Amino acid sequence: MTTTPAGVSTYRWSRVFVLRIAGLLAMGLGVIWLVLVVASARLSWGADSTAARICGLLTVGAIAVLGVLMLHPPRVLELSSAGYRLRHLRGGGVAAADWSRVESVDTREVPDGRAIVVQLSDSRTSTVPVMLLGARSVEAQREMHERLNAAYGYRRLRQAAS
Repeated sequence: MTTTPAGVSTYRWSRVFVLRIAGLLAMGLGVIWLVLVVASARLSWGADSTAARICGLLTVGAIAVLGVLMLHPPRVLELSSAGYRLRHLRGGGVAAADWSRVESVDTREVPDGRAIVVQLSDSRTSTVPVMLLGARSVEAQREMHERLNAAYGYRRLRQAAS
């Protein structure tokens, strides 16, 4: 999570999720390289073949993209005093809403696993998979509850007594 001076909290992809993608990509590149080695042995291609150059460029490109993803994972959720916004999340439902339209924030089991589900007053929902946020999912849900309570004017009893 990052908090900007304007009070907007940003939650990004978990690095564990990026590492899962890296593992799948490494397996895919490994299969491509094996196919290239077998094909070059059978067809007597030289070491300077075009296919080897293309695979080398694919490998370098994949490593560069993964490096960028590891250093700067994509944003998933932005929270502000006005509302929330989902980013880089396909099929998440409503992409943005004001806190005044939010009825509840819960963690539920959905077909793809556990997710933070934001229920809006018009029965629409926003869904953020917990696996994308990783260990920060609890922090994100807690902050969403705090911002929702602040928007409705709710305070903790200890704060009200002082």
